[in-house]
Amino acid sequence: GAVGKNFREATPIRAGGDARQEERHFFSVMATADSTVVTIDECPFPLEGITLPFSTTLSAGETILFYPAKVDHHITGTLVVADKPISVMAGTQHTRGNGTWNREAAGDVAIPLTKLGQHYVCIRGGFSSSLHDYAIVMAVMNGTQVYMDGDPMPVANLKAGEYTLIEITGNKGDPHYIRTTKDVYVY
Repeated sequence: GAVGKNFREATPIRAGGDARQEERHFFSVMATADSTVVTIDECPFPLEGITLPFSTTLSAGETILFYPAKVDHHITGTLVVADKPISVMAGTQHTRGNGTWNREAAGDVAIPLTKLGQHYVCIRGGFSSSLHDYAIVMAVMNGTQVYMDGDPMPVANLKAGEYTLIEITGNKGDPHYIRTTKDVYVY
């Protein structure tokens, strides 16, 4: 997986209702070296059992799991910083999408801030509604402008940790080009 020292986390922001205790959004941090200090900051919702900012020291190979205090809260925008390289994974456990009874367990290994870019392409999937085909564009620097499909007007102007939701519309397979003025995550 990707290792680094600075990450911003995201999980689906359009989760359906009917959430159960075992269906939480989460993120996990694993240290690659002994005496790694990990700090969690700027989470959009309170995390279970901790107060932000929160710091802990991990040994090589040791992991720690975090999740919101309420089952219907996501972690998009959370800042994870370490003094030595770490690996970070985020996801959801059997979370239901809006407008459907389908449930999905999903997880992504996060990319460190040093590996991000400003040009992305998203493809329209096979869902009958754009409710499920969307991209989350999350800024890592203040003053990040987001542009869609070559339009000269930005669709959003973001601060670090803020995000905008981009509807992926059109027919199945239609591409959409996202360009930003500064590096971003696109989920």
